[in-house]
Amino acid sequence: MRQAICAFAFDHLGAEQITSAAFTDNPASNAASRKVGYRPNGLIRKARRDGEWQDSQKWLLTPETFVRGVTITASGVDAFRSLIRLG
Repeated sequence: MRQAICAFAFDHLGAEQITSAAFTDNPASNAASRKVGYRPNGLIRKARRDGEWQDSQKWLLTPETFVRGVTITASGVDAFRSLIRLG
C-alpha cells in the first residue's frame, strides 16, 4: 500500500519528496520505510502518552531512492488534481 501511495504522489501529483516517522521502538514500521527506500532524516523526541517520551525516527523518500513495487495505473487523476487544487 505504501509503495502504491508513494508512486501515485510522485507520478501523478508532482511530489518531490515524502516524509514519514515512526517511534524507534517500532521495528516493523521502520523496516517498512527502509524497504520502500526512505532514508533516515533525523530524530525527534516526542510525547507518546501521558508524559512518556520516546525518540521518533524521521524518514525522507525521494524519487531517486524510491523502491517501486508493481506498476500501478490510475484513472481520474485530472479530476482528483482539480479537487485538491493542484491543477
